[in-house]
Amino acid sequence: MKNQILEIIENHPRSYIHQIKKDEKLLDWIKSNSTADTDHFPSRVYSAISGESDICKYGNKKKFTRISTGFSCCGPANKCKCTQESISDSVSKTKSQYTESKKERINQQRRKTMKSRYGVEYNSQRKDIKHIWSKPKIPQEIFDKLDDKDWLKAQYITNNRTAVDIANDLDVYYSTVIEYCKKHGFKIKQRSQYSQTEKQVADFIQDLGFATESNTRSILHPKEIDIYIPAKKLGIEINGLYWHSYDFKSNDREDRFKHLEKTKQAEKQGVELLHITDWEWANKSKIVKSIIKSKLGINKRIYARQTVCKKVESKTARNFLDQNHIQKMSFNSVFWVISQ
Repeated sequence: MKNQILEIIENHPRSYIHQIKKDEKLLDWIKSNSTADTDHFPSRVYSAISGESDICKYGNKKKFTRISTGFSCCGPANKCKCTQESISDSVSKTKSQYTESKKERINQQRRKTMKSRYGVEYNSQRKDIKHIWSKPKIPQEIFDKLDDKDWLKAQYITNNRTAVDIANDLDVYYSTVIEYCKKHGFKIKQRSQYSQTEKQVADFIQDLGFATESNTRSILHPKEIDIYIPAKKLGIEINGLYWHSYDFKSNDREDRFKHLEKTKQAEKQGVELLHITDWEWANKSKIVKSIIKSKLGINKRIYARQTVCKKVESKTARNFLDQNHIQKMSFNSVFWVISQ
């Protein structure tokens, strides 16, 4: 299917949308393989053939350029880390091609310009902005705690708390705590490396009255399950959009289907495996929590005999699915809804 779509795009670059929409099998394949959270058809086509999401690793919506180039960054450099990193990578790549003599000429010109404008050769020597670059990027009171070796040692080493727990108390990301632990020379505990999302999901399940196990390897050894609920034989995988993205250029089948294969392996052990992404938890937590509660068997059920099936308008269906379905409304949908 993928090769057929690529061939259509190559032979009909201006009318590929029309060509694809005429084939129901191609539409179904795109619908099943696209991860783009949009109704924009070219975006969904590109997502399906590339395996790329339209959500960046920071959870922001990426812009679609064209079918040949796909998604670009999600905003200007002053607002979007993706753009900042893209520019940084581009600059680094360009600089790597400079000769040593060219680098020296550039540095000499930069020092000359700094000297004429500010009287010093480097920004770090400027007294007028020292208060800016020396100021912590986190609130001062939080910085004071993390920078206090004795305080952090008491939390992380003596009390054996995880970086996630400490980060939640301080309202910072857990990697910030890890950074200061490394700065103080503490040995980093492997347990500290699980994500805040895993911690939040586990806390939610525990609040519902179910015991959980984190990062267990007893089911699929040597593979681990992020969160396991023994009472329901249910495993939950928290898949980060950045770290779990499939690189279609590598054409690695094992990598592309690794989540499916892991789910099948769990089924053989009598365990149901539920996959959610960190972006879904952050942006669609109400729906995700409802799905988890349903898997745990504590959602209110509405039986078929209590419902009627009727055709509704596209707008009504869209609003309903946007509020209640994790993938919102898929394109080429039939607009039916079941209600009480």
